[in-house]
Amino acid sequence: MNPRIRRFQRDPDVARRVKVVTYAALAIFLLLLIRLYYLQVVRFEEYSRLAEENRVRLRPIRAPRGLILDRDGEIVADSVPAFTLVCTPVDVVDLEGELALLSRIVALDLEDVKERIEEAARTNPYGTLRLASDLSFDQVAKVEEFSEDIPGFFISYEVRRNYPMGNLFSHVVGYVSEASVQDLRTLKEAGVEFGDFVGKRGVERVYENILHGRNGVRKIEVDALGREKREIERTPPVQGKTVVLTVDADLQRKAAELFRGKEGGVVALDPRTGEVLCLYSSPTFDPNIFPKGITKAQWESLVRHRGHPFQNRVTQGRYSPGSTVKPIYALFALDEGMVSWGTDFFCSGEFTLGDSTFRCWKKGGHGEVSLRTAIVQSCDVYFYNLGLLAGIDSLSRWMKEAGFDSPTGID
Repeated sequence: MNPRIRRFQRDPDVARRVKVVTYAALAIFLLLLIRLYYLQVVRFEEYSRLAEENRVRLRPIRAPRGLILDRDGEIVADSVPAFTLVCTPVDVVDLEGELALLSRIVALDLEDVKERIEEAARTNPYGTLRLASDLSFDQVAKVEEFSEDIPGFFISYEVRRNYPMGNLFSHVVGYVSEASVQDLRTLKEAGVEFGDFVGKRGVERVYENILHGRNGVRKIEVDALGREKREIERTPPVQGKTVVLTVDADLQRKAAELFRGKEGGVVALDPRTGEVLCLYSSPTFDPNIFPKGITKAQWESLVRHRGHPFQNRVTQGRYSPGSTVKPIYALFALDEGMVSWGTDFFCSGEFTLGDSTFRCWKKGGHGEVSLRTAIVQSCDVYFYNLGLLAGIDSLSRWMKEAGFDSPTGID
């Protein structure tokens, strides 16, 4: 045997070192086995899911909202096809660089869009975030042309809410906008998902559960850049249900014509059923700007407008009821026996109470007037006298019983 080997075997120091190295190697090997077991057995489902998410994506097919029709079937709100620029945050490589390129094709508020994508990357990285809607064919072609340079951004074919009559029904139907975090919580049972549009005001909001459809989904395979390779599976969407209004579009058009350039509101009811036949408030706004994506400039223009176009003057304005209370007073006074149809009061054209004088609309007055004639001719002085006879407590009670201190229940 080689003398060097014999010396190596006899050297206890060397033998000890060999043992240490051997044990260290075994320990490392054991740790690797434990780690391998942990990854492939203990965390198998989690990592399989992550791998699947990296290869397979679920992209929603937005369901068209239900139609809104006037009483005769005219379309007040429907849905139209639209090309939309969307983003999957997890696939974005160079956010600032990609946005700079996209901004040369599509008008984007870079600061706002960047902030939204960064927020989505934290809360819903695999979700789709809508950035711009109603893209032209030219814009779509350019985005597709640069698709390799903008991983995480792609064109989606969607349906957009449309109001073919523009501002004619804005205070009746309201408008839709992208669902907020609060909307996602409160409308979960209606099937509202991240990125959906929901009603914010009017009929769109009140009947959200009916108008909102059920989204479909596309299961697709993507490459390393998040680009679609093939469609694996598709579940079609279900459109929302139709809502038919009692409002008449022709009456709305007439109201709009009468209020052109003016501020005010009008409501017309069917006295037999209580149905609202016309409800129009002026000035108004075009609800189409919301589903298309309202800009900051458009929003500021609306909220700063001196006429307050968002205010529904019919349901939100405060106005003296005027002569509309006369029949109410008459009915209650008759019911309680205070007057009869033949009870007369004299109208000289004015009524004095203390130091105050209140005038009738008819200069010179109506003369001797019965209750029947007072209603027909809307004599103010007659009802001043009736109010004095009834007293403030009775007038207050009558108004409450007629519903003047409670919500109307209008949609």
